[in-house]
Formats: sequence, C-alpha cells, structure tokens
Amino acid sequence: MENATFSIECNFQAHPDPTWSIMNLNTGKSMLFANGSADVTMQSPGASFDDIGLWVCTGYNRLSNEKNVTRGANLTVLCKLP
Repeated sequence: MENATFSIECNFQAHPDPTWSIMNLNTGKSMLFANGSADVTMQSPGASFDDIGLWVCTGYNRLSNEKNVTRGANLTVLCKLP
C-alpha cells in the first residue's frame, strides 16, 4: 500500500569480506553499498510508485571469479487514486 513501510533483509557472509549492494534493478535506485560481512535490514519510511520493481541483494568477493550471488523480490505498491 502507498506510504506503508517495507523492509529488505540481506545476509552477506564471506571470507574474504564481500562487496555488496541493495538496489532496485528496474529503476537503478540504490539503498546501500558497502564492504564486509553483515546482516542488514533496510527499512523504507514509506513506499511510493517509484519503489515498484525487483529489489535485489548482490554480493561478491575476490574469490568469486566475477560471479555475483544475487537474491531478490518484487515489490508492488498499490497507489491511491487522486
């Protein structure tokens, strides 16, 4: 529902430490980009039409031979009519 909060949970664990990101593949909107192993929960203050799309967590490290590990989920936002 429009203006409702939503969260994205990702677990990045690797040795050596991974480089990772949380982003919307459809819009290119990025929520976070960092290095290091971590459990991450990102919470949006309110969903809008601009948040619709495939949100993914992607991680890799120097031993992954340029192959990324990606998980994601589609977000649908029901918008109110004016």
